[in-house]
Amino acid sequence: MHMNIFQGIQTRSVVLGLVYALSCFAPAIQADDTEIFYGQAGSLDDGNPNLLFILDTSGSMGSNDGTSQTRMDRLKDAMNAIIDQSSSFNVGMMGFSGFGKGGSVRYPVGYLEGIDDGNCPDTGCPDE
Repeated sequence: MHMNIFQGIQTRSVVLGLVYALSCFAPAIQADDTEIFYGQAGSLDDGNPNLLFILDTSGSMGSNDGTSQTRMDRLKDAMNAIIDQSSSFNVGMMGFSGFGKGGSVRYPVGYLEGIDDGNCPDTGCPDE
């Protein structure tokens, strides 16, 4: 019995040591893969933070949640409020609807003043 307790403590110590050692290397192995969401790779080097909003565009967003507005209407209102409050960040939007649908970038990440209909890759983009 004492041997099993000792082995358990030893195993935990080894695992914790490995986790600690690997976490020391984590900053060295980080990568930035968000270039795929920009209009052009590396084109946003202005120092502003880049935000990509991933919005639910599934069928359930057409439902009401106890109000006269649909979930999608409430999402649009919230996004307009967020975007109107600041112009100090770059923003992009993409949708998802689950089950392998959606996921397309509707607006690539760009400066807020620079988003217009020309940045929208298809005709189904929402109005502002």
